[in-house]
Amino acid sequence: MLVLQPAQLKALYRAVILELGGTLDEAGTFADFLVLADLRGMDWQGIKSLDKHYVWSIQEGIIKLGQEIAVVSEGPAHLMLDAGGELGQVTCARVMNSAIQKAKSAGVALGAVQRSGDTGLLGSYTVMAIAHDCIGVMFNATAPYVASWGGTERTHGIDPLSVAIPAGREYPILLDMSLTEAQTVFDQDGRWERPFPPPPVMSFATMREYAMTVVVELISGALTNTPVGRERVNRGETGVIALAIHIPHFIDVKVFKDQVDSYVRQVKTTTRAVESEEVLLPGERGFREAERRSKSGVPVPDDVWASTVLLMESIGVDWQGALDAPQERDLGTGIDAPSAES
Repeated sequence: MLVLQPAQLKALYRAVILELGGTLDEAGTFADFLVLADLRGMDWQGIKSLDKHYVWSIQEGIIKLGQEIAVVSEGPAHLMLDAGGELGQVTCARVMNSAIQKAKSAGVALGAVQRSGDTGLLGSYTVMAIAHDCIGVMFNATAPYVASWGGTERTHGIDPLSVAIPAGREYPILLDMSLTEAQTVFDQDGRWERPFPPPPVMSFATMREYAMTVVVELISGALTNTPVGRERVNRGETGVIALAIHIPHFIDVKVFKDQVDSYVRQVKTTTRAVESEEVLLPGERGFREAERRSKSGVPVPDDVWASTVLLMESIGVDWQGALDAPQERDLGTGIDAPSAES
């Protein structure tokens, strides 16, 4: 199995966006955030998503590079952007960064995006809040694949939700999940996969999933004037909500983090079930994996690498050159991207 260093993956991702006509800033931001999924062991949001979620979508005009992101409305504690189909990494990073900066003044700030491209791993953006003593929240609605509870038609999306909560000495809490588990399968080698495209019609496992999905879709859809439900027939029409809560506005940040640390230790020292080796908190496994992979590299299965090489050659990317001479520096994105150890 091939092992690539994070800098090599970033170089590959930058090269792809540049070859497809993107700017240095777009390519740098895309690479900075996409690689975080690979580091956390969620390669279906990283290297495995490169073809269908990004290259194909750009070639089909679903994601549009070089868009001038417009400010629809703005105030001391809110921001609404129209992304025009721009890369989700660019739009999500920008709106979360803005929400964080506004929250530092207002206490709480909400950002919203109309017409964002594929958002990728939402935890890549909510974790930005941690370095600023903020709680970060982000969610969005996706294309409809799931039937309503008691229904038979594709009406709801496989919608993601992420919440990042800073801690002191312990790992931060990082919730990053889909509101339905129906897309999860295992391949023949036992690896966790998410098929693309999903099955024609999917079902919710519980009524709780259904109820949470309704709320997420109405807030991220209706609030951004994005088509919802069965009207949402076009891919690329993504409404995004980002929320930042500045902890020092409400409580001394050390007191807050001490509370989080105490809670984490209570959870981790609870009496374990016989079959459980360890009690983990949301995001803990991913933080550990990111620490390990940032040092030892990201393993890429042979079949995934073979398809990636074919993809890059089909669009004219010098993938060997990117691997041989990766650029360590960011490309001037102006985004406060987290490190693997954040």
